[in-house]
Amino acid sequence: MDVQDKMEGFAEVPGHSPREIYIDPTLSPRKFLNRACHEAMHAEDKDVPEQVIERRADSLARWLWRLGYRR
Repeated sequence: MDVQDKMEGFAEVPGHSPREIYIDPTLSPRKFLNRACHEAMHAEDKDVPEQVIERRADSLARWLWRLGYRR
């Protein structure tokens, strides 16, 4: 089993090539949106604490969902 099969998503560290974000395609649309926000924030700045990323991703995903974003 590949490491990607065990997690909802991951982001490569900035400065490494190629930069890659993986999101589990089997997640529900709402969970996928949240995980996409979360991993994009990690990709943008690896030094932000996980707790801050979680809070910001939750907030952004809720806002996008209310705007009608659907996968």
